[in-house]
Amino acid sequence: YGQKTKYQHVSLPLNHRLDTIQAAVLRVKLPHLDGWNARRQYLADAYREHLEGVPIRIAPADAEGRHVYHLFVIESEQRDQLRDALQARRIETGIHYPAPLHLQLALKDLGYRVGAFPTAERLAAQSLSLPMYPEMALAQVELVAEGIRAALAG
Repeated sequence: YGQKTKYQHVSLPLNHRLDTIQAAVLRVKLPHLDGWNARRQYLADAYREHLEGVPIRIAPADAEGRHVYHLFVIESEQRDQLRDALQARRIETGIHYPAPLHLQLALKDLGYRVGAFPTAERLAAQSLSLPMYPEMALAQVELVAEGIRAALAG
């Protein structure tokens, strides 16, 4: 959909429709969605609890509890070093949005330059997605949190 390589958008997408196979798969998954979302919310709360006092930033929880935590993202000025330290412990992380939207080639005609949206640029440079999936055990959250604490302590 307009990508030259992953996370590099060179044109705007034109087709957002599901094909029949995608629709069939989603129809099977849909009855499980509320349970999966509840589990992700529980795990997000556990991450917050276990990461309290750690020098990272976490977006505040939605007071109404509607966030589904497709991703659980932290922000760290030492993101790349933290990611390497977690990788050394065999903890996978992700950098899901490494380039802010205003700097994508597909939108260059809008004329925005580096510095136009400093918050978006900071988030692109410092955001790190932690493991998050409904089947994740609480012990795994604790393991990730301990890895983060150890990495940032040393």
